[in-house]
Amino acid sequence: WRALIRRIKGIYKGRLIYSANWDHFEEVSFWDDLDVIGITAYYPLVQDGDKPTLESMRERWLLIKAGLLDWLDYNFPEQKLFFTRARCTKA
Repeated sequence: WRALIRRIKGIYKGRLIYSANWDHFEEVSFWDDLDVIGITAYYPLVQDGDKPTLESMRERWLLIKAGLLDWLDYNFPEQKLFFTRARCTKA
């Protein structure tokens, strides 16, 4: 990936992003070579069998958001995070 990123940056002057799925973005080893960290954010906001409420989903999202920001601040404080895909579905 790093070699490919270098080759692309040699001919492309725009911002370069890679999108990782929400459940494995922490394992990506080349975030520091990119301009933007992308995450496909299909996070589960409701546990199976739970009756979803707006408040319970909001609370779950706030926990996810805090974790993402902590991870970003600790690992890549100069990077930007972008949700490349997100989904809302009816419960």
